[in-house]
Amino acid sequence: MKYHAGRLLTMWYRSGLPYAVDPETLETLGPADTDGAPDRISAHSRPDEHTGELLWFDYDLKPPYMRYGVIGPDRKPRHAIEVPLAGPNLPHDMAVTEHYTILHDFPLRPDPDALAAGRYKVRFYPEQPSRFGIVPRYGSADEIRWFEAKPAYMLHVVNATGRRHRNRHGRHAVPHPRRRDGPHRRAAAGAHHPPAPARLPAVRMAVRRRPAAPPSA
Repeated sequence: MKYHAGRLLTMWYRSGLPYAVDPETLETLGPADTDGAPDRISAHSRPDEHTGELLWFDYDLKPPYMRYGVIGPDRKPRHAIEVPLAGPNLPHDMAVTEHYTILHDFPLRPDPDALAAGRYKVRFYPEQPSRFGIVPRYGSADEIRWFEAKPAYMLHVVNATGRRHRNRHGRHAVPHPRRRDGPHRRAAAGAHHPPAPARLPAVRMAVRRRPAAPPSA
């Protein structure tokens, strides 16, 4: 559930039509699909409290396997693109910074045999990399830059920032949303030593900065 444009939006885990709720009475107002807004968005679409926008993504079992877009504070769509993917996956969350959106393509995918039998079951493919797609807030599909990492899955995002750190290539480093160390790391410290504090390791990806300006009408 997220607050946007005077309403609470209740959203679905595997994408679907969001419903609007009164933030004071919690009364259900009905489907939040007015003014041309998308009829399917994922549960972890993210409002920007500074601009009043709602940045959303949607994923499906059929093409297009992922979409991304921006809804303005007036509840009207400002931007939408289809994200090119080879097949369906389970990208539960996303991350946003002032200028960029970070989309996920992890090797946790619907099992094709289960789908053929009319069932939904996911399968992890350890031979495939995890991929992070960085796109300017109002960028096109061909502006998405994909970064590969070791096979893993991340359910939720902690945070993402766009720090102005210029490296030797003249680009800015954008830290990836971070992931906690597992409890096995703390247990490995042993009974005679205090456990190490949980860390939030960051993966930095270098991209050229682009102003976050909405497309002209």
